[in-house]
Amino acid sequence: MPVEAFTTQPCHDVSTVLSSVTEEFDYLNDSVQEFNQNILIGRSKEIRVLRDTYQKVETERSFESVFVHGVSGSGKTSLVLAIREEVFQNNGIFCTGKYFQNSGLGQEPYSAIMAAFSDLCDLTIQSDACNTAQRKAIQECLGSDGQLLVNSVTNISPFLDYEPHSGIKHESAIAKFRAACKIFLRTMASFKEHPLVIFLDDIQWMDKDSKELVKAFLQDTEMKNLILILAYRDEDGEEIEAIKNSLTKRNKLCITDISLENLEQEDIHDLVKKQLADNSDKIRELSKLVFRKTQGNPFHVLQFISTLQRDGLLKRCDDSWVFDIDHIQCDMMVSDSVAALLSRKVQCCDRETTEMLKVASLLGYNFPSEVLIEVVLPALNSEASVREKKTAECVQSLLKKSVDSQFLEETQHGYQFSHDKIQAAFQSLITADEKERIHFSIGRHILTLQTDVSLLQAAIHLNRAGEVYASSTHDKVELAAINLEASKYCECRSAFSDSASFLRKGLALLDEKNKWSQHFELTFHLVESLARMEFINGDLDACRVANKEVLYRAKSIDMKIKPFILEIDALVAANDGVKIITVSRKMLKELGFSIPRTISTLRLLIKLKGVRRLLAKTTDEDILGLSGANDPKLCTAVNIMVRLGSFAFSKQNVNLRVYLALLVTELTINCGLSPYSCIGLGLLGVTELLLGNEEKGIRLGELALKLVSQVSCSKEAKCFFISRLSSSLLYFKSRLRRLLGMYDASFYASIEIGDISSASLSALTGFYLVLFTGGNLKALERSINTVYCRIGDFRQDVFLLPLKPVQQLVINMLTRTDDWESLTVLT
Repeated sequence: MPVEAFTTQPCHDVSTVLSSVTEEFDYLNDSVQEFNQNILIGRSKEIRVLRDTYQKVETERSFESVFVHGVSGSGKTSLVLAIREEVFQNNGIFCTGKYFQNSGLGQEPYSAIMAAFSDLCDLTIQSDACNTAQRKAIQECLGSDGQLLVNSVTNISPFLDYEPHSGIKHESAIAKFRAACKIFLRTMASFKEHPLVIFLDDIQWMDKDSKELVKAFLQDTEMKNLILILAYRDEDGEEIEAIKNSLTKRNKLCITDISLENLEQEDIHDLVKKQLADNSDKIRELSKLVFRKTQGNPFHVLQFISTLQRDGLLKRCDDSWVFDIDHIQCDMMVSDSVAALLSRKVQCCDRETTEMLKVASLLGYNFPSEVLIEVVLPALNSEASVREKKTAECVQSLLKKSVDSQFLEETQHGYQFSHDKIQAAFQSLITADEKERIHFSIGRHILTLQTDVSLLQAAIHLNRAGEVYASSTHDKVELAAINLEASKYCECRSAFSDSASFLRKGLALLDEKNKWSQHFELTFHLVESLARMEFINGDLDACRVANKEVLYRAKSIDMKIKPFILEIDALVAANDGVKIITVSRKMLKELGFSIPRTISTLRLLIKLKGVRRLLAKTTDEDILGLSGANDPKLCTAVNIMVRLGSFAFSKQNVNLRVYLALLVTELTINCGLSPYSCIGLGLLGVTELLLGNEEKGIRLGELALKLVSQVSCSKEAKCFFISRLSSSLLYFKSRLRRLLGMYDASFYASIEIGDISSASLSALTGFYLVLFTGGNLKALERSINTVYCRIGDFRQDVFLLPLKPVQQLVINMLTRTDDWESLTVLT
C-alpha cells in the first residue's frame, strides 16, 4: 500500500545534509560541555539503607524487597546503580530490567523480568563458581519447570534438563508459569555465595501479567539470599502504592521504602560545583538560581545548565565560567518549566536530526540503528540511486551527533534516549496523522524481518497506524491475522492477558455482519482462542460467551471437540452442578452417546450385568493389548464421561458415577483404549469393592494401574487415578511401602500439569503411608514443608487445609508443641 512520506518538507541533497549537520554539531560540541548524569549528591542516607540491606541479606541469607520512588528526574535509577559496582566487587550478582512507557518496538511480555533473568543466566555462566556440578544441581532443582521459561529467557539452556514439559491444565496455566519463575529465582539465588540483587526499573509501566508476577515474588516466603529492588515514579505510581499497601497490611510483609525528595539548596550547590568542576564563590550565586528554577530536581538541574550553555548564557573562558545572573534571569523566564527547556533544546536541532529522532521516539526508548535507518529513508532522501549507501551514512552521522548532543546514548544493541523525557519531547512534535504514518512505516518494515518477535512488534505498530493501514477490508483482515499470530507469541510466553488483548483487537477489525460468512476460518480461530484465554485469565462468563459462539458456528463435530472440553472445564470451575450434568448430556448426545436423564437401580443392574459378562470373557492381556481408539469423537466422549463421573464422584451422585464407569469400561473393551480408560476401570473397581466383590474390584484396580503406566494414558488421568482411586483398590494386596514411590511420583506429576487437587491428595496419602509404615518423622516433616512450598506457589491455600492435620500430628510426635490438643498449624 503506497503511503506519503511522514514529512512534508522538501529533502535536501545528502551531501548538503551531511555538511550542514556536521557544521551545526561542531558548533554545539565547542560550546556545550557533556555532564555526568550519574553523579550522586545528597543521597548518602539512601545509599546507606541499600548497603545495610545488602549486609543483612549477606549475613542472614534472607529475602528483602526495597521500593525506591520519587518524582521523575529525582535520581532513582542512579541511586540504585550506585551500589552495583560494590555488589560486583563483593563477587555478588546484580541484574537489571526496565519497563518503558513509550515502547515503540513493542514491550514484550514480562520484558523487564525476563531481561533480568537473561542477565542472571549470562552472569552465572560467566562466573568462576558456576562449574559443571553446580549446573547439574541447578538443573535438578528446576526440573521440567525451566522449560516454561525457554521462550522468554535467553541463555537458560545450560540450566535445563531438556525434558519436554507435559501439557498444563488451562485453569492452572498462569499459576504454573508464576511458580516456574519463582522456582527459577529461588534456585539461582540459593546457589550464590553472596546475595543476588534484581533491580526492576520504572515498574509503574509494568504490564498486567508482570504486576501479578512481581506480587508473587514479594509474597514468596521461601525466597532466600535475594534483594528485589523496585523503582517507580510517584506521579504515575498510584497503582504501585496500592499494591504495596495491600501487601504490607494484608500479608504483613516487611518492605523497605526509600522515598527520594528533591535536593536541598546546599546539595544543588555541590552538584553544580562538581558538574562545572569549579569551586569558586561565584558558582554559589549560580547554584541559587539553579535551585530556584529546578526546585532541586537533579535531572532538571542538568537540563537547565545545558540550556544556559547552548544559549550562550554560561560560557567556559580559559579555566573559569563566565555568566551574568541578571542576564540569565531576564532571558530565562521564571515560569519556564523543564518541559519548556527540553522543548527549546529540541527545537534547536536541525530539521534532519529532528525528523530522525521523531521516528526514533516511536521506535522506542531503545532501538536498533538498522531498523531506524530503513524506516527513516523516505524522510531523508527520495532518490533511489543514492538511498542505500549515502542515506545510511547520513543516519549514522546523525546518530553520532545526537549522542554528542546528549539526546541519545549508544548501547550494546543500538541506541537509547538519554532520558524518557527527551523521548517524550520529540514525540510531542509529531502530529496525529504523522504519527500514524510513521507507525505504518515501522510496522511494514518489521513484518519483513521474519523473527519470532517481529509479528508482535508489527502488530503493535500497525494497530497504532489506524486507518493509514487498515483502510480497506483486505487490510483489516490482514491485520486481524497478524493480531492472531501476535496472540500466539504472547501465549507461548504465558502472557495470557496480552494474548487476549490482541485477539480482541483482531476481532474488532472484522465486520460484525459478515465476518463469519466471508472470513470463517480466521474468525473461528480468533474466537476459539479468545475463549481459551478468557478461561485461563479467570473470566468464566466471557469464556462461556465466546465458547458458546464457537460451538454454534462450528461446521463439524470435529471442530467442537476442544470447545466441548473447555465448556465442561468452565462449568466445573464455576461449580455449576446442574449445568455440568445438563450440558454434558447434550454434548454426549451430539457425539452419538446417550446418557439417560434418570438412572434407575434396575437400569444400573442391567448395565452392570452386561459389563461383567464382557469382562468375564476378556482377559487382562486382551485389554492391555487393545489398540488405541482412533475415533476422536469417541475419545472426546470418554473424556467428557470421565469429567462428569469425577464430578459425580465428588458430589456423591452414586448412580450417575457407576453408570458412567460402566459405559467407559464397555467402550474401552469394544472400541479400544483412550487416554482416560484407566479412570473408568478404576471407578468400576471401587464400585465392585463397595458391593462386596473384592476379587473383581482388585482385578479392575490392578488392571487400571497397569493402564496408567502405558503411553496412551494421559498424565491428567494418571494423577486422578492414583490420588483418588488407587488407595481404595490397592491396599488389599500391595505392600504399603511399595506404594510410597507411586504417590510421590503422582504428586510431582500433578504439580507439573497444574492439577493441584490431585497433588494435594497424592501428598496426603503418601504422608499417612509414611506414618503407618514407621517412616522417619524428621524426613517426613521436611517432605511436608516441600509440599507446602510447591502447592503454595499456586496461591491455592484451600488445597493445603487437608495437609494440616498430618502436619500437626508430626509436630506433636516430635514433641515440638506445648498444646497437643489444638491444630496450631491452622493459626
